Amino acid sequence: MEILEKNDLTIRRRPRAYRETGSALKNLQFWLRSRKTRILTTVIQLVFRGLKFESDKEIGQKGTFFKALPGFTLIEIMMFIILVGIVMAPIMGPFVTSVLQSDRPEIVVSAGFLAAERLEQLQPAAYGSIVDEASASLTGNYSAFSRQVAVTLVDVNLANSVTDVGYKKVVVTVYHSRLPAAGISVASVFTY
Repeated sequence: MEILEKNDLTIRRRPRAYRETGSALKNLQFWLRSRKTRILTTVIQLVFRGLKFESDKEIGQKGTFFKALPGFTLIEIMMFIILVGIVMAPIMGPFVTSVLQSDRPEIVVSAGFLAAERLEQLQPAAYGSIVDEASASLTGNYSAFSRQVAVTLVDVNLANSVTDVGYKKVVVTVYHSRLPAAGISVASVFTY
């Protein structure tokens, strides 16, 4: 395909075999490149080709600023890495936080299980033997947990009572360093 270049007009002619009969205007294809398009193209090429200017003599074509170079330049790769870093920074913050907090639900479930387990152990005990237990660390797989049992006397309406009317409110609280200071509590009422 034959290409003729003028200042703002590029004329492309089809090869003779494909030319249609008729006026000369039908045989020519015209593409006008506006000044804004040329400026935008030049700016994009300057940014992504690392501001490489070459003289017309090196290129051998009049009016061309850049050689068609294959691959990426070091500046293009560095700009890509910087842009990806800028875009990824806000995304990675919540991701890192969620990964660090991902074991918290497991800790809460384990604490609830340990509290319910202690209440089940107290059910077959005699009413008089159910007393307060100080906070003590657990052993085995649950060594990071500690457990406390608090027993209070209550009346029929579950209000605190000074005298023993046959009801004890038992609250088992499990603590862990990753849980709130109050821990996880499970309560039950025992009667004689």
